[in-house]
Amino acid sequence: MRTFSRASVETIRGRGGIVLEKRLIETPLLDPRRRFQLVGQRIELRRDPITGLWTRINIERAIRFKETMAKPSEESLKREASHAKCPFCSEKVEIATPKYPCTLIKEGRIKRGEAILFPNLHPFAKYHAVVTLSRDHFLELHKLGEERLLDALWVARYFYMIVREKEPEYRYLLINLNYLPPAGASIVHPHLQVVIEDHPTNLLALAEMKAREYSEKYRSNIIHDYISTERNLKERYLFGTEHSEWTASFAPLANGEVIGIIRDAFFRDMNEERLADVSHDLFKVISAYSKLFPHRGINMTLAYCADDIIPPHVRIVVRPSMSDRYVNDRGFMEVLHREVVVEMAPENVALLLRKAL
Repeated sequence: MRTFSRASVETIRGRGGIVLEKRLIETPLLDPRRRFQLVGQRIELRRDPITGLWTRINIERAIRFKETMAKPSEESLKREASHAKCPFCSEKVEIATPKYPCTLIKEGRIKRGEAILFPNLHPFAKYHAVVTLSRDHFLELHKLGEERLLDALWVARYFYMIVREKEPEYRYLLINLNYLPPAGASIVHPHLQVVIEDHPTNLLALAEMKAREYSEKYRSNIIHDYISTERNLKERYLFGTEHSEWTASFAPLANGEVIGIIRDAFFRDMNEERLADVSHDLFKVISAYSKLFPHRGINMTLAYCADDIIPPHVRIVVRPSMSDRYVNDRGFMEVLHREVVVEMAPENVALLLRKAL
């Protein structure tokens, strides 16, 4: 009879104090798909080298039965605009979205190209804005175009500068994307959400704490050392340019996670040309996601802190497919235990994205 060993541990030591740690487990079961033969399923537990949080990976979960219905077509999503309820569409955005008081923004909204920034009607932060990305009600991300993305980042940056001038303690900028309902978007119309805070979010606070501890011990930056480690290993690393570097996450927060770091002092010193370069790199990544995972939602956050404790960085993850009824990828482990379970091996994600980039 086949025997199953206890968990084994694999560690890779990278630059500075970076350690990539895996616990490998094989669990036995009698598989009804194989006439109840004894088989093993491989589970990997990986520790995030930045936060210390654990992720669980089992690629077999990708083929498990899910009770879903047919995916809606692109045309059906575009036709949603005909019901005239979307407040972000060009014919309604001026009358259906709120404005900021003139004491904060003289014109009430910030505009550039097709990007329009205005207050979130139902905010969860003091400074919580929405940025519409296009006049079109529905766009696949690879059709968004880097110029639209540049305009959106520009208005977000301008808003941040206005807030910082009035309240310098609001030094945290989060530029966020929920794309399609499975990613939490209540409106299909593509838009960003901009949150400016005087304190970090939970995960950012944890990363900052680890970054300070790491800096004191190794006299280096934890995120730069992590990216350098991935670049040298080449297993998950995607690409780097003069302004940014991108890698599939070793211990992802959700399926298909990619982490990008931005070299420049992104929203403090960056000029128009550099902002355009970063927009180009970011669009390259999100358009690759769109081509690889059509009709799947994505979440993105770009986090910046004026204190430079950690560099500006981007996280992007894949969410479930669009369908009339879908299975959410957030369950009890994620919601109640803050421990993620994913079905995409980061190394496979990197292989797919390299082909799509």
